[in-house]
Amino acid sequence: MQRRKRRRRAYAEASLRTSLIIGICDKRVLEKGIGRLGMKDLKGLRTEEDLDMYLQNYNWDDGFDIPAAILQKECCSLQVALQIFWLADGFTYLQDKERNLAEPNWIAFMDSLYRDILSGKYKVGKLPFKPELNKVQIYRFKKLLSEEEMIFITPIEGK
Repeated sequence: MQRRKRRRRAYAEASLRTSLIIGICDKRVLEKGIGRLGMKDLKGLRTEEDLDMYLQNYNWDDGFDIPAAILQKECCSLQVALQIFWLADGFTYLQDKERNLAEPNWIAFMDSLYRDILSGKYKVGKLPFKPELNKVQIYRFKKLLSEEEMIFITPIEGK
């Protein structure tokens, strides 16, 4: 029991140190903890790296409001937009074009993000991006996707 408490405390302390390092920690974060960052905390995110770090810790059960706000930030790059696409289950979106049983909020979010990425709204940033797909999945997507849609499965080196 004591060991479990020590591990939880160590994890909480490491999470707090991480939030301090990336520069988005303020009094609200100290009071709430790293897992409870909200819309107000997005103002402190000024770089592509901050957005990426935030996304890695985001709880997708909280909905699409925060990812949508991140996509509207000026520092949001193509790599961050693609990361959001894949984290929001882009795999299912690209595979199932009919989406008969999907949640309407998810469909609206993904349709908008899909169109924005294809239209060139986001510019290539500094971070590298590589979708986590195996060789078989890449092969299937190459047969399924149009030339324009290849942007979703193509790795990006970054600047």
